[in-house]
Amino acid sequence: MNKYEAICIFPEALKDNELQDALNRAAAEIKKLGGEIEGTTRLGKRVFARTLKKQNSGHYAMINFQLRPPKNPPEPRPVEETDKDGIA
Repeated sequence: MNKYEAICIFPEALKDNELQDALNRAAAEIKKLGGEIEGTTRLGKRVFARTLKKQNSGHYAMINFQLRPPKNPPEPRPVEETDKDGIA
């Protein structure tokens, strides 16, 4: 299994319990792909270098996980709009 580190940015408007729910859903997506979560670290609220979709800052979190590489990697696709807490 390969080790990965994902930095997730969530909207600044999320409350603590909503942020935890969003992190849990992100971890569930990794587990659905057969991954194992090694740890989650909240990095706090940080200001963006420039405004992004009318947002000036966001909650940063890092998820460390292991995942087997896919046998047939999917074609790259553009990032799509997500719901209010950053999870599609």
